[in-house]
Amino acid sequence: MGTEGWTAQKELVVRCLTQAKVLWQEGEWTVSDAERAAALSTGLTVAASYDYPALPVRDGGDPFARPSWLQRACRLVALAGTLRAAAAPLPTQGPLPMLLGATADLCDQLRDDVDRLEAQWAVDVPEGRWEAWELSNVSDDLWRMTDGVDVTVNRLARFLGSMLVAD
Repeated sequence: MGTEGWTAQKELVVRCLTQAKVLWQEGEWTVSDAERAAALSTGLTVAASYDYPALPVRDGGDPFARPSWLQRACRLVALAGTLRAAAAPLPTQGPLPMLLGATADLCDQLRDDVDRLEAQWAVDVPEGRWEAWELSNVSDDLWRMTDGVDVTVNRLARFLGSMLVAD
């Protein structure tokens, strides 16, 4: 995965998101019931859950506890298919299907590295040493890209949530 391709795709998502917000806020786009259903079907309007791969549970009182990189990255890669499925019943033209499709393509930018590292994880992680494994195997660029995709997906989630509560 090249950082130029990833950066260009992230910029596309941000443009699509900005355009959708402007169209909606200025009344040039009225969100339909089908679009609200699509927003709900993304699963982004509820708290994220990270159940794969299973990791040791940290102390619930740990203020720094967060999902592992692999859990976050696997969720984002899986989200690509979910976003495409949510957009499928919608007309192909329109701000929401374009936004969901662009975000799915952004999530797919992580796929090759996630597949490679997930396979490595399956055979390579010493018991209880997943944090050290991630530090040794996940490049700084990949960490930054994953964080960037995650932030962009969270922005999408907030927008979808606002679509659902608007009249």
